[in-house]
Amino acid sequence: MKEITIDQFICCIEGWLEIIIDSKSNIRLYESEQSICVKMEGDYIIGGLPKDESKYSYLYEKVKESFEGKYEIDTVSQHDTSGRYGLLMAIGRIILDFDYDSEEGQNWLYENF
Repeated sequence: MKEITIDQFICCIEGWLEIIIDSKSNIRLYESEQSICVKMEGDYIIGGLPKDESKYSYLYEKVKESFEGKYEIDTVSQHDTSGRYGLLMAIGRIILDFDYDSEEGQNWLYENF
């Protein structure tokens, strides 16, 4: 998997906002090997995040700051019958799916939403 910075990730979203007109695009944020990854035209590891549980808040806050006034929280719900939580954030026609599997990631979702 290729590594991208959080700023590159934000730039990708900004670029897609300019070209997505008639449809929606989903971007999935997930965990792999204790890293936060993103699935968008391939899989990437988001580099430069804190190594502890603050990585979830750091990423979320950077996205919120970058798209202040342009985003809304779509849904916070259980993804499946096992009680796993997920968060959907809409930025224009782009849907970010915060889909964390680890206990640490699930705790962050549960405690913050």
